[in-house]
Amino acid sequence: MPYRLRDSLQQQLEVWGQNHVLERLQALDELERRRLARQLEALDLAAASRASLAGPEAPIGTLLPPEVERHPTRGGRADLHGEAHAAGESELAEGRVAILLVAGGEGTRLGHDGPKGTFPIGPVSDRSLFGLFAQQLRALGRRFGHTPPWAVMTSPGNDLATRRAFAEQDFFGLEESSVLFFCQAEAPCLDAAGQLLFAARDRILTSPEGHGGVLPALVRSGVCADLAEREVVHLFHHQVDNPLVPVGDPTLVGFRVIRGCEIASKVIAKRASDERVGTWASTGNGPRVVEYTELPATLGRETDASGALRLWAGSINVHVLGRELVERVAAEAASALPYHASPKPLRALDADGRHIELDGFKLERFVFDAVPMAKACVLVEALREREYAPVKSASGAESPASARGALDRRDRAWLAEAGLSAPEGLPIELDLSVFDGPEAVRRRGLGSIEEAGEAILTAGAGPS
Repeated sequence: MPYRLRDSLQQQLEVWGQNHVLERLQALDELERRRLARQLEALDLAAASRASLAGPEAPIGTLLPPEVERHPTRGGRADLHGEAHAAGESELAEGRVAILLVAGGEGTRLGHDGPKGTFPIGPVSDRSLFGLFAQQLRALGRRFGHTPPWAVMTSPGNDLATRRAFAEQDFFGLEESSVLFFCQAEAPCLDAAGQLLFAARDRILTSPEGHGGVLPALVRSGVCADLAEREVVHLFHHQVDNPLVPVGDPTLVGFRVIRGCEIASKVIAKRASDERVGTWASTGNGPRVVEYTELPATLGRETDASGALRLWAGSINVHVLGRELVERVAAEAASALPYHASPKPLRALDADGRHIELDGFKLERFVFDAVPMAKACVLVEALREREYAPVKSASGAESPASARGALDRRDRAWLAEAGLSAPEGLPIELDLSVFDGPEAVRRRGLGSIEEAGEAILTAGAGPS
């Protein structure tokens, strides 16, 4: 029996002005028609049809600097941070925290063939991003008596390769049962006129739907239910491209606890008004993030009386999310997490079936769009030099070289705080499963870094 498109989906395509897709369906053979129809039914076309290609649909309005718990070295209350840290440690000790890693990206822009998480980044060891994060999870396990579950979001393009990489590395020293893989959905790509594009005769051109896809994917995959069975209530969320993130930071977890918030988020001081990070601001109804592509340049450049940026708080996409919030947002994902259109060069089929290059849009969901649904949100300042060194480009300020330099400087600072020195001119690297901060270095009572053996590597001494 010929495959028939659902009436509601056909009507949706007609109303959206995607008649070329319906025409394509009629031109395909039965097997091709089924493949295309099933893909269309799996896509969130309702949300895609509402995406604005001209920027945010609603005006930005008045944006004010948000309330932020400043870092103790920048005027914040050390006692409050200490209280939060103790509360977070208690939650970790009770097994109420899971680590949520967004790892759907490929290493293509870095010249790396494979998932971005497999990119070698250790300054001495060339250990991968996954490997560095796993070291920190092992440290949490050592400190608190059990390792937090590690929920790893992949994408359709790298899911198999990511699972294989973990298996080949024996799950980086973690129990296999503690690593929970799940795959994000994809979103359709659009041309400049908002038309759906084709990747093949019977396939719409799609791309991973962005880090906001982590919330519905957690629930859809069953991983959120698994975490509930493990009595997890806090999800420490971060992205795979930042090797400097302190995974499972007790202070951020604790601020969510002591403030009774559903979200606790890290912010950094922006280097410049046009830095490619989201901007935290307040509209008078609580904080929100404005993506850098959607913040008017004149507004972003405004300064205060001291000459500093008025909207200074940059988003690094590090959050502690309440599990119940995730479940609530996932239930309303289409309305709670709208698609944002990002201009991108695309490769698609033209009307004659030839592959062409064109300027179009990828649609992405952002996890910070869940903030307005939260009952409350607390922002906590992080120091860039300690917590943010993204790997986004092959060269320049956000490259592997700059990230390795940041890792080296952080490790040297930890050693210096513990009264130790490292040789100048040679990269060093701490084993984060042993030394996850200056306090851990101090507790070992080392007289020199040589006494640490392979737990502190210097250039030429590490494993490949």
